[in-house]
Amino acid sequence: MTAARVLVVVPTHDHASTIDLAVESVLRQSVGDIEVVIIGDGVGDDTRDVVGEIVAADDRVRFLDEPKSASRAETVRHRVISESQAEVVCYHGDDDLMLADHVQSTWERLREVDFTHPLPAYVHAGRRFQPHPIDIAESYGRDWHLEPGQNAISLSGAAHRIDAYRRLPAGWREPPPGVWSDHFMWQQWFSTPGFSYATGDRLTVLKFEASVRAHMTPEERRAELLDWRALATEPTFLEELSTMVAAATMSQAARYRWEAGEAEAAAQRERAAAIAGRAGEAAARDDEARAVAAAEAGEAAAASARRRADELSFELAAIRGTRTWRLHQRLAASPAVRAVARWTHREQP
Repeated sequence: MTAARVLVVVPTHDHASTIDLAVESVLRQSVGDIEVVIIGDGVGDDTRDVVGEIVAADDRVRFLDEPKSASRAETVRHRVISESQAEVVCYHGDDDLMLADHVQSTWERLREVDFTHPLPAYVHAGRRFQPHPIDIAESYGRDWHLEPGQNAISLSGAAHRIDAYRRLPAGWREPPPGVWSDHFMWQQWFSTPGFSYATGDRLTVLKFEASVRAHMTPEERRAELLDWRALATEPTFLEELSTMVAAATMSQAARYRWEAGEAEAAAQRERAAAIAGRAGEAAARDDEARAVAAAEAGEAAAASARRRADELSFELAAIRGTRTWRLHQRLAASPAVRAVARWTHREQP
């Protein structure tokens, strides 16, 4: 049998209530030339039973039932990718949904670059979105991820060429304690020279962030995915999705503007305090050490505030570069968007 051109890796541990929906969304892609490998990382019998039914129903799916690893079965991911004859690999979470053209749009970008991901925005409760604007085609977008705890790229939706993966120093590996597995992997990509990158201009994966759903039961998690799956079948869904993401992006952009202004004002205050501290130092030689320390502390605070303002400016620039931002002229007439704008200004502290 001819090898599939696209490998989709789905790691799983304990999401028996959602993994069938997640894999179903992969199998319903507009591109059929795919192989799905579900990597079980110490799954329970409930997950094993669900996955067994998925494998029995579609010969494009394989299941690797592995014992629980120390982290997220990174060595198994590496082995699967290294042995694959596919051209590209896409990753997908066991509690997320791919929209029908995700693989196709990802494949088109990977004809030009080595690593890509869709427009990053997570689904929050009440059909709201949390954008994480970043553009990894720009060096600042990659450099930002090299800092500890800074990651805007979900595993779901990330994809890369396999020939590029083989040029990495190590590939998937267990991260150090306290470091996210995916973030550790993206940092390896971004710190290795010679690769090209792209961020998609629209949302093609529905990412349901687990950290904000810790209070939900497995049945509630499944019901949420079923709700979105039904929405995705409606003729106007993609247009409505663009509107929702654009509204969330514009709301966040407004907040960034306000925060950047506050950061710059704080920097100016600290700069003035530093200057005053130095003047006090010249007038009171007997307290020289304390004056110098106060001036240095003020300058450090000012530098910190300026850095934050610069970061916010970068993020706002990323928002403005996305297709959802460029929709804002058309969307500005929407009552829903005007309501979001009013809410944003009212909620600013």
